[in-house]
Amino acid sequence: NPSSYLNTPFAKLLPVEVEPSAAIQHGAPIHSTTLVLTGLGRTNPMLKLSPDEQQNAEIWRDFPPVQWINRVTRAKAGSQVLLEDTDPAKANRQNRMPAMALQQYGVGQVLYIGTDNTWRWRQEGNVGYYPLLWGQIVQRMALAHLLGGSKRTQLSADKQHYTTGDRVTVLARLYDKSFNPIKEPSVDGFYTAEAAAGQGGAPKQSVQLRALPDQPGMYRGEFVAVTPGSYKLSVDGDAETVLGFAVTKPRFELGETAMNEPLLKEMGRVSGGEFFREENLATLPGKLAQKDERISRVIDADIWSSPFYFLLVALLAIAEWVLRKYYELK
Repeated sequence: NPSSYLNTPFAKLLPVEVEPSAAIQHGAPIHSTTLVLTGLGRTNPMLKLSPDEQQNAEIWRDFPPVQWINRVTRAKAGSQVLLEDTDPAKANRQNRMPAMALQQYGVGQVLYIGTDNTWRWRQEGNVGYYPLLWGQIVQRMALAHLLGGSKRTQLSADKQHYTTGDRVTVLARLYDKSFNPIKEPSVDGFYTAEAAAGQGGAPKQSVQLRALPDQPGMYRGEFVAVTPGSYKLSVDGDAETVLGFAVTKPRFELGETAMNEPLLKEMGRVSGGEFFREENLATLPGKLAQKDERISRVIDADIWSSPFYFLLVALLAIAEWVLRKYYELK
């Protein structure tokens, strides 16, 4: 019960702000709800149950709903929300209610999961994904400690594998010798690409990592992977801590050539459009006729040369002349 952590030192560790009245009420009515991946959740390696992004999204959509979820106010600044509750009654004005959130605390990390009903995800043929999910969560949270990783420099990338031409996003959390977050506006990073045997390696390249607002010690940098190979990245001041990832050539002949209908429908929904197939393409003109387009334009007019301004001045002069005659003023 996370509400019992309020007014204790453990409250600082939670990535979310808990409501004081969120204690479990026995006998309360059950309302099932579905949890969905956020944008950060879709790219987080520990929540990837399939290497294919579309298939991974379908797996999460097919998970059975949970019967209880802890009520929280919102996610804390700097935390990463990975799962959200789809119930609109629990959302605030800006976002849905967080169900899973990750936060850096000191040199460690805290993962918050707001439900004890994840065991329901083993039902309906999903029994194989349940141990995979928890295995990846445990590995993600504990691997840095098991491998004896650096406490002061923590490097991560948005993916483990890239193809040439992809944009690589690197995140770095950096501390000084006293384990205080570094406050420099930017730090320099360096990466090398060890190409395949017989092709030689690319020279050392630099990338600038800029500080993220409201996240002390957190830096982000981006670069484009031009050549294939095994990449190694480090930051200035700690050459021993290295982030490794692979870049391969695109193999279009093995890619999926079928139409991605769910993606096209989502693009239409986000952009305010609509998805059409050959069967209902004849309704396109009617759909276009139903949409009104407003075009606004601004016209700059010189007031001093307008007829309205001339009449206004003339009326004022006439009114003054009439008043002077009426009161016999000079």
